[in-house]
Amino acid sequence: MADNNGKSRADELFDMLNELNSDTPEQKVSKDRQEIDSHVDEILEILSKNEPAPEYKQERNAVYYGDGEIPVSIFDHLSDKPKAETAPTPAPIPTPVQKPVNEPAPAPKPEPVPEKEEVIEEPSVISSHFSSAEDYENIPLPEAETEEEVEEEESKLDKVGNVISRISFLPKALIYILTVVIVSAYLSYYIITIGNDVFALVTDSKEVTITLEEGVTDEEVAKMLQDEGIIEYGWVYKLYMNYRGSDEDSEKTEYIPGEHTLNFDYNYSQIITALTSKYANREIKRVTIPEGYTVDQIIDLLLENGIGERDKYIEAINEYPYKWEFVQLLGETGYSEHRKYRLEGYLYPDTYEFYTTESEVLVINKMLNAFNNKFWKEFNTKNANGESHRDMVMEEYGMTFDDIVVLASMVQSEGGTAEDFYFISYVFHNRLSHSSSFPKLESDATIQYALPERITDSSQIDISYDTRYNTYLYNGLPPGAISNPGLDALTATIFPTAPTSSSGSKINAYFFVSNDAGKTYYASTKSGHATNKEQVKKDNAAIEAGKYEG
Repeated sequence: MADNNGKSRADELFDMLNELNSDTPEQKVSKDRQEIDSHVDEILEILSKNEPAPEYKQERNAVYYGDGEIPVSIFDHLSDKPKAETAPTPAPIPTPVQKPVNEPAPAPKPEPVPEKEEVIEEPSVISSHFSSAEDYENIPLPEAETEEEVEEEESKLDKVGNVISRISFLPKALIYILTVVIVSAYLSYYIITIGNDVFALVTDSKEVTITLEEGVTDEEVAKMLQDEGIIEYGWVYKLYMNYRGSDEDSEKTEYIPGEHTLNFDYNYSQIITALTSKYANREIKRVTIPEGYTVDQIIDLLLENGIGERDKYIEAINEYPYKWEFVQLLGETGYSEHRKYRLEGYLYPDTYEFYTTESEVLVINKMLNAFNNKFWKEFNTKNANGESHRDMVMEEYGMTFDDIVVLASMVQSEGGTAEDFYFISYVFHNRLSHSSSFPKLESDATIQYALPERITDSSQIDISYDTRYNTYLYNGLPPGAISNPGLDALTATIFPTAPTSSSGSKINAYFFVSNDAGKTYYASTKSGHATNKEQVKKDNAAIEAGKYEG
């Protein structure tokens, strides 16, 4: 750009340099160095654009460096770096410059640079500013992209970015969900197992004897119980003892030294009661529940031994949500509203030990535990094809599992011997499978269950008594079990066997009747059944007279 005098900016800058070179050393010192330095960048820019510089005037007092009297670049004069003592490397195009003001200027002895003299250039921070125009012309420039190519490239990048973002999100989401599921399952498993360990809700019924030394500690007892398999987590037992100790006055648990017999179905409270003197005053009752006992009879027996309260037993039987599979199955399939007790038929008859202070729920749960161990586990085993016996039996007879329990309770209540269980089961199955001819099961025991009081003489039972349990009035099975069957009755219900006559031939029986001594007679017709009933009357008379010979 030209100024007011018609000179270019480059002309002005080089005039300033000529003026500077024409000054004496003293005048040079007085020059405003800051003003000169401020034009360095502008000069560099002009040179880098390869603009022609104005003719430089060679003055007589031009300053040279070194013995060879080679002129040095003016940019060294403007630099703050001190010059080396040795002769500078000759530049490709000699340019007269002034030596820094702090050094004396030697006498000018200009000599031409030898054409073949080896030149070693010092690296310079501004050497890039002296590239020739030819160098710049040979630099390859990137080809300009069209607007369509740029948009297409950006679109591809956007698509790739979206794919990457989706790919990165899905694994994170899957990992998060998987982590939550695993942690939840892990925690749920341990919560359930620890709860079962403390309360012994689902355990095997098996006894083991342990021996305690004098002064044994909670930690030693916990290890012993875990080693024997009575508990699963020793550390939980120790925490439980610490928790109980925080609410008690004693400083240390006083275990009774000697031998102690414990059952695998003992909960922590029962274990502590059995092992410690502090709770030795809690009485243990041994109770035997006979096969065929009803819920009411079982409750009466428990109350006679000072265990629990009637109302709480009824609530535990009808309402408590036990986790046993067969109890949950009963809830899933449903049962009649006319059913008297929900768990009638599932309270396994056996011999138990109960603490007089034991809760009603735990008492009932112990019976359910025995039902699980003695029957349900075996009934649920699978064959080589992966089918459980339960499924096959239910499919064969067209019955639910609860139907099988109900029928087994009838077999238990009607039969007198284990052999009779199989024969009576055959009669009931025969009637159920031929319901068009025999719609009613006609069992005296079902009416007996519904009566306010039991009648010892079955001949005195009113078969017209209106109750859903009266199988003389209502078709099929009663609305619920009428007793709690043992293993023999349950097995006989699953595997019915046809009775045989005195000659050994099988009887396709639809009827049976028993005398007071427990002998049962079977018939396939009504007339045969009428004959058997007359024989029973004679047997009972002989029994009463003491002349019965069986």
